[in-house]
Amino acid sequence: MKELGTQVLVVTDGLKAFELAQQSGVELIVLVEPLPVLSGLSACSALREARVTAPILLLCPPDTLAAGLDAGADCALPLEGNDDVVRAQLRALLRRVALDGSPLRIADLSLDTNTRRAERAGKVILLSATEYTLLELLMRRAGRVVSREEIMKHVWLGESRASDNVLDVYVSYLRTKVDRDFPVALIRTVRSQGYTIAAG
Repeated sequence: MKELGTQVLVVTDGLKAFELAQQSGVELIVLVEPLPVLSGLSACSALREARVTAPILLLCPPDTLAAGLDAGADCALPLEGNDDVVRAQLRALLRRVALDGSPLRIADLSLDTNTRRAERAGKVILLSATEYTLLELLMRRAGRVVSREEIMKHVWLGESRASDNVLDVYVSYLRTKVDRDFPVALIRTVRSQGYTIAAG
């Protein structure tokens, strides 16, 4: 990692990795399975449930590769794999981090994921934490339909108390802020499927 020009912080168990990775400024997480206290798989799942979006590379036994991806890892490689492949994957993930630093844009709507600032046609849009999470999800899936189930799982983490009605209410809030004062509506309902955001 140091050869890639990146500062490296090393911890020796999964719980410490989970706690450290939640701090701001962490750009890439590498988990090496097995880990004591909290396994790499469990740490990966917990980080995604905590809405940590930094890319995760999991190095693990071959029979747990699929489980690692299901737990939320962006890439899972065999622990005893080729070092050149591991370094190449690290470079690829770091390139993605650099690209992710750019604001998300749809037509005249922009969302800075670093500052959590939204603007449309130069006008600042003030968002609650839930509205921001919902808008970011839609913009990252721009042009594609995001199912109601995926939205509920991502925004409300599948909380049983969050109902479909809650989703409809927050989409309405978001439309009021993003679309109401502009000639073109970007947020659209796809009947019986979910929602999408698109310029055309």
